[in-house]
Amino acid sequence: SNETFDWINRIKAYNFKYICKDQKVLRAIPYFELIIHTIYEILKESYDGVHTMQKLQKVKKYYPDLIGSFEEWICRYWNLERSSQMKNDIVFHMENEKEYDKAIIYYISGMTDNFAIETYNKIVRF
Repeated sequence: SNETFDWINRIKAYNFKYICKDQKVLRAIPYFELIIHTIYEILKESYDGVHTMQKLQKVKKYYPDLIGSFEEWICRYWNLERSSQMKNDIVFHMENEKEYDKAIIYYISGMTDNFAIETYNKIVRF
């Protein structure tokens, strides 16, 4: 309805003015970019076509939480080995690198802020 549309626009305007333009948020943007890019790059470097699962297993010794979480998530949607219990459609074909890239983006976009920060902290922890 028009009333709901107006209400949503007012909320968006408020968020933009008081949250998105807040100095603390603006100063944190490089940190957030670092987190997202680091997670993306680790997963991207693990791509090896239909052998991606094997490569993920090799990388998992360095980043067990990230790779374990990604494997658990992507196994529900890819065209490789799937549990017979999976009734959902195949979304990503692993032999297609662009689809793998899209899978990484979907995975990261589904992370909460806290989970992404926690994952990053585990990546850089010695």
